[in-house]
Amino acid sequence: MTQITAADRAAQINAATEALAGAGNISFYGLLSTDPTYWADCGVHTGSELDRLLAYEDYIETYKERYNIKPRWMRVEDHTAEEWQQMAVAV
Repeated sequence: MTQITAADRAAQINAATEALAGAGNISFYGLLSTDPTYWADCGVHTGSELDRLLAYEDYIETYKERYNIKPRWMRVEDHTAEEWQQMAVAV
């Protein structure tokens, strides 16, 4: 199975976000960069790596909101995107 690039995955996420905004479901939102060089510079090359990074960032922010501290001991590579998502819900 061919893996999509981080830039292509970002474009998919942006399209879904813009669809929600167009339907009036959200009013304040940001879009991800679709520049492949940007993602390469971040060390993110595939769509699954981008999904994992975004899930990790969501977990970090959720943890910070709950405990008033960022869990700086956690690393993005410690878990899969699905594990980060489950952990964010459990915080």
